[in-house]
Amino acid sequence: MVHTFEVTKRIKRDKFRALATKWFSAAEVDSLINGSIKHLINENAREYGINKVAFYPIKNSKIFVISLVINPQSLIRRTATIGLFDCLQRSKQSLYDIFAAQMHPVIFPSLSEWDLKRIDYTFDRVILDDDEHSQSQKVALYVELLQRARRPARFADTGDSPGSLHTKSASATINFYDKRYQVECELNHLPSYSRLHTEAANILRLEIECYGSKLTAIKDKHHLPDTNVGTMLQRPLSRETLLYYYYHVVGYGDYYSLSEASRLIQANLDPEKAKGVIGFLEMVANCYNLNEVMAQMPKSTYYDRINSCRQLGINPVTIPAATGINHLDNPLPSVLRRCYPQERVWTPRRTCSRSLDIT
Repeated sequence: MVHTFEVTKRIKRDKFRALATKWFSAAEVDSLINGSIKHLINENAREYGINKVAFYPIKNSKIFVISLVINPQSLIRRTATIGLFDCLQRSKQSLYDIFAAQMHPVIFPSLSEWDLKRIDYTFDRVILDDDEHSQSQKVALYVELLQRARRPARFADTGDSPGSLHTKSASATINFYDKRYQVECELNHLPSYSRLHTEAANILRLEIECYGSKLTAIKDKHHLPDTNVGTMLQRPLSRETLLYYYYHVVGYGDYYSLSEASRLIQANLDPEKAKGVIGFLEMVANCYNLNEVMAQMPKSTYYDRINSCRQLGINPVTIPAATGINHLDNPLPSVLRRCYPQERVWTPRRTCSRSLDIT
């Protein structure tokens, strides 16, 4: 599944003028051509699936670069939506046809051949509960628990907002967030805000943004011919990428209160081992996240404790006692649970290996 992606294409001046006037005034277009401004940017087309349009001149030439941030599901539906793009072949063909119509009267190669700069592989987990208020509280609680997960090596702690776990490297961003909270903060200016707010209810969104060398790494790993849109819009790629990061950041264990986790540990491990693992969980409960815990002990001890928890299906981050909740299932969507181990990714040459490197 895909949320958004960014593409670019080089175009000559005549095509630039014909296309740019769809989003900008003739005066603005002339200003970019004569060099009085450095770029043109429009972020007001979000309602129709093109979240951002930008044009940049290439110095000392008559060539311009067009950059588009596209929400493919919104583009297909011709209106803003919370829904995700499913990457099925029939959906891709619909996307390419609608995109070509949007670019009229300028004729471009198929969107499938555009250069991909970023793609957001995304899955949603809808949090269900008998009480609607409890549902929204559970989404918030899941986010709080996810924020205390481990940041991988080379990922910067960007400072989580109240509604997300957000951490990034030079080529990927991990963003697990409360979708309704994000709509409230970022999309409240849209005419369709009320509908989007309703659509986003109880959604925990899990998103991996891939760009730069990460796109090249995925291409090389799977022996793909290029990183164009048509190549990278694949369901297996989205599933494998998200599963890999999710496993290394969150893991597949359920969440338990400290008392319930301790009971399970004591029932399944010998007393000496259980004492060490429970002490580890107590340390986790008193730290901001697992990276802080890792910094306070030898790595061998840390991974021994983590592996003990994983073998018992226990997430080392425990539910705060004040919530009165003893157990929450892991928020990994069921569609991803069913496809692990990772399924095969299409490749023109041979089957890929089973893992992706974190870079």
